[in-house]
Amino acid sequence: MTAKVKLTEKQEGFAFAVGYESKSYSQAYRENYKVNPETSDKTIWVKASELANNGKVTVRIDYWKSQRINESKRAFTWDFKEAEKELRAIVKKNRNDLIRAEQKNQSADPAIINTSISAIKLLNDTFDKITKDFNDLSKRKEIAEVEILENKNEVLKGSLGNKGDDEKISIELNL
Repeated sequence: MTAKVKLTEKQEGFAFAVGYESKSYSQAYRENYKVNPETSDKTIWVKASELANNGKVTVRIDYWKSQRINESKRAFTWDFKEAEKELRAIVKKNRNDLIRAEQKNQSADPAIINTSISAIKLLNDTFDKITKDFNDLSKRKEIAEVEILENKNEVLKGSLGNKGDDEKISIELNL
């Protein structure tokens, strides 16, 4: 376990501004340190870069970046299953509204029709993306397996290569 290294209040403010708030080094430096208005941008950038490259400050910047990422993940946990569930609910509700309108001999609301069509299209697009991703993954797996077999074949050929030409090993791969 390592001891926690203390930063000054200004260093901590700088690290927070860069890591968590995604501000530039120069902007974070100006906000946390007294900067003479006549100081050139280049001087501020050099000082801010030196500060950011200080090991203690770098570690703290990385900490704040990871905190921001973790909060973003918690704030947005939408996935394909949730999207599919919501889209199916929209389709089901709109289908029921369309059936009710037909039973009452009323014309269907164009917004309901358009929403249903859009939801079905999104469901199809989602399915296509998942299928494509799965197929790409399967293809990459097959290619990796072929490369492994080819490497094994080369090793076997090399180990038997000294025994003569009549003892050759070959592996056929069909994709």
